[in-house]
Amino acid sequence: MNINLDLNNDDKNFKGDTLVIPVLVNEDITGWEIRAELSDLTGNSSKLATANITGGSTDQITIIDATSGSFTLTFASGETTGFDDKATLEIERVDGTNKKTIDQRELELKDEKINWTDNE
Repeated sequence: MNINLDLNNDDKNFKGDTLVIPVLVNEDITGWEIRAELSDLTGNSSKLATANITGGSTDQITIIDATSGSFTLTFASGETTGFDDKATLEIERVDGTNKKTIDQRELELKDEKINWTDNE
């Protein structure tokens, strides 16, 4: 299995921002249950799942093209606000009864400098 994650802006991921991560696994993912978790060593965690898993939705993991294995992970705005500077992204799939971690990598999260409020 060849995994491609588009982290070409991995040095520009900011805490609190919406993170949209395109993933390509280069194989048919039809029927897969896909889960992803972004976590840090201080205990912060944000979990995503496909719509075919209880609690999951297409807002979290969107299948773009199942036959080519293309999908996106979307961590909503604010989910990473309290995260440490280094986080681990892990993606797993369940195909029938077979569970497999398909990728795990470190992601750097920078502090955002603008703190905008409605009063400003």
